[in-house]
Amino acid sequence: MDDTLLSLRGIGKRKYQAFQKLSLQTIDQLVFYYPKAHLNKGRITALADIDIADKYALEVTVRQFEKSRIKGGRTMHKFIVEDDTASAQVLFINTPFITNYFHVDGHYYIYGQVSIDAGKLTIFHPEIRPYDEGAFGIEPKYGLTDGLSNKDIRNAVAQCRERIENLTEVLPPSIVAKRHLMARSKAVLAIHFPSDEEVLKDAKWRLKYEELFHLQMALRHRKLRVSKMARAQLDNLPSDAEIAQLFSFQLTGDQMRAISEIKLDMASAMPMNRLLQGDVGSGKTAVAIAAAYCVVQNGLQVALMAPTEILAQQHYETFSKCFSSDQLKLLTASTKDKQALYDAVATGAVSIVIGTHAIIQNALSFANLGLVITDEQHRFGVNQRKALSEKAHGVDVLVMSATPIPRTLSLIVYGDMAISTIKQLPVGRLPIKTHYIRPAKYEAMLDFIAEHLAQGEQVYFVAPLIEESDKIDLVAAEQLYCTIAARYPTYQVALVHGKMSAEQKNEIMNQFKNGKAQVLVSTTVIEVGVDVPQATIMVITHAERFGLSQLHQMRGRVGRGSGQSYCFLTAKAPGKVALERIAMMTKSNDGFAIAEKDLQIRGPGELLGVRQHGLPELKLVDLKSDIDLVKSVYEDCKALFESSEDIADYLSWLESQMVL
Repeated sequence: MDDTLLSLRGIGKRKYQAFQKLSLQTIDQLVFYYPKAHLNKGRITALADIDIADKYALEVTVRQFEKSRIKGGRTMHKFIVEDDTASAQVLFINTPFITNYFHVDGHYYIYGQVSIDAGKLTIFHPEIRPYDEGAFGIEPKYGLTDGLSNKDIRNAVAQCRERIENLTEVLPPSIVAKRHLMARSKAVLAIHFPSDEEVLKDAKWRLKYEELFHLQMALRHRKLRVSKMARAQLDNLPSDAEIAQLFSFQLTGDQMRAISEIKLDMASAMPMNRLLQGDVGSGKTAVAIAAAYCVVQNGLQVALMAPTEILAQQHYETFSKCFSSDQLKLLTASTKDKQALYDAVATGAVSIVIGTHAIIQNALSFANLGLVITDEQHRFGVNQRKALSEKAHGVDVLVMSATPIPRTLSLIVYGDMAISTIKQLPVGRLPIKTHYIRPAKYEAMLDFIAEHLAQGEQVYFVAPLIEESDKIDLVAAEQLYCTIAARYPTYQVALVHGKMSAEQKNEIMNQFKNGKAQVLVSTTVIEVGVDVPQATIMVITHAERFGLSQLHQMRGRVGRGSGQSYCFLTAKAPGKVALERIAMMTKSNDGFAIAEKDLQIRGPGELLGVRQHGLPELKLVDLKSDIDLVKSVYEDCKALFESSEDIADYLSWLESQMVL
């Protein structure tokens, strides 16, 4: 059987190109292209039970028919239908052939939109099926693109039934038996061609379990493979007291605990693979400096990769307080005389290189790389991170993330990594005071800001759009910039947004950082940005347009100094969910609590979507409602790895399917 979709009836070159837009080229890809939803057209509703306009499946008998001419010279066919409870009218416009198969005294199943006017039920152009052909049943609904209809995909999948029926089981037999799972072939068949809701429910459960199982086993397999890599243990690890002397401030208990966990990893025979998870402003960089110091003290090199030049520059300046200019170098796209730097790194003359994606270029090779640090991991694709860690075999890996992830989700997102968590704020930091500013209080807020500007403090204003849109009534960054500049004429107001070049953004952000601009009007490009201790006020306009985690990340741009900082949220006609987010922001500075709330409100899409882990997407799993299943799969995989069961064949299959 030809494996391409071109071998199926009804798929020519143009239709095939439409399938390709959905990343569907082969029959196997189509088989595992699951419906996004299922519409049960077989659930019959009595006419008397219809009290709201919606789509319904009905079982009716036609009692009357009349044909008439209506406005525009069109023809209307009107049928009066009834069931045992009530009657309704069914209307067809310009459909002369309808009387060929829909006629008086006929018994039918119909499905369509029912409207209600003064208690009278009307159905326009419903789908019709004679009673003796049976009810409509459950219809799968697929994700579509231009040039493809749901019927196109259903017809294509229908030609693949034999392939589906012959699918082999891939899960270990012990797991199938333990969880009483439906056979894989039956589950895939049922999700495309469900006979009833109970069968569909069992099929979905089986396939969700399989998705989570493959992902969890892949993460555990990665972890096991890394643990078997040989590398030299670090024998000359500095004491906690020696590390503490690197800093002019006192480290928190959470920072010291994270450093101790990193030192234990470095003293072991297996490479470190650790996530340093900390809230915004919690002091992750200090922990990274301590980790780098441990490595440099043992004669090895360190590479730190940041997602932007601004962040790389900031890390370089922070590291410069603890390392000499001979030890430490910055490598970005704008670095001059790169070859001299490449040579110094290759000979081991440079101990630490901090930069952007320029670090992963083939031209850069390390004499003795011992530690790779990536900041804001979700901003890098899996291939970039892999290229960096492959600069040396068995290298230690430390990932810093300011996106707190609830524990249950971390089993899925970071299941292959050990996790260190920082929750405490650095000593002397005050919690940010967050307020919801209603329109009546907006002018008072601007007056409050003027007082703080007069004291030498700096302010952020954030708008969600770059330029005005006729479709969405938002204050765009450019319009907001003009308004704020007019409101504070004696201060330098700067504007930065995503449409600017990297050089423009860097220049403006540095002006703000150096105090040359006192007010920065911005889009969300400052969500992950520079550390400006004098910036004490964050105003987020149209807060109803941002997600909870995004609001928290932006708020974290202030509160970096020892003074009191403020975050003001403005909103225009916020809905219930937006008010829920705003209320959470005003009462909590805890990023982990906020992440949990975000999970409750809108699920894990944002939390998972940001991490390109190189593993298959979760097509069916909804981590908001399937948390218990996540826990069950986690425990099953853990037990399987700890058992004596032979899973070599399964792992071999898994490696053939995924980026491991």
